[in-house]
Amino acid sequence: MKQLFSLDSKFMQMLMTLGDYIIFNILFLVCCVPIVTIGAAKSALYRVMFEMLEDNGGLYKKFFKCFVKDLKTTIPLFLVKGGVTLFLCWDLWLIFNNKLPIGSAMFVIAVFLFLLLWAVAFSSVGAQVAMFQSTFKQYLLNGIYIAITQPWRALAVGVMDIFPIVFYLLDPVLMMVFGPLWLFLYFSVTVNLSTRLWKKPFEGYIRNAEEQGKKR
Repeated sequence: MKQLFSLDSKFMQMLMTLGDYIIFNILFLVCCVPIVTIGAAKSALYRVMFEMLEDNGGLYKKFFKCFVKDLKTTIPLFLVKGGVTLFLCWDLWLIFNNKLPIGSAMFVIAVFLFLLLWAVAFSSVGAQVAMFQSTFKQYLLNGIYIAITQPWRALAVGVMDIFPIVFYLLDPVLMMVFGPLWLFLYFSVTVNLSTRLWKKPFEGYIRNAEEQGKKR
């Protein structure tokens, strides 16, 4: 029993990791309150999740440092991504609530697919901001390039990003039933999974950049 509750035991390590996920999930949501800061909160969450994969410490300080540092970069990125996403979600909300006449089911499918493609194109941007210094234009171009070259990873991350939105549009009452999930775990866990998906290709991009730099 003493070994079970030892700080070095797997059980206690698992509990401490779960505690970190809960705290970072709440910090993420708090930092999202001004709305336009959602991008900075997402990049900060990515930063600490990358650090967790490397077993690095000082994660809470790094979260806030990254959040403040990336505000200027992520606000325009969020306005572009969030503006189009909001427009598409508004269309879907009108459709699901029978406030928009529909000629055929193809229109619904087209709007949903465009929303999914938009999420896929932006799926790596938060991780990019967390890991690399670049320009607004380059983040967007890199996002499209990564989505094309890593389609299944980008699709998985994109689906995780828009799942809460689509879930709310389909059944807002049931969405509220799962309130504790969104509050305590969903975003930190999904960003951790996204980080694991992006880790290998990002390491490849870094190696290629270093090799090109040496050749020059």
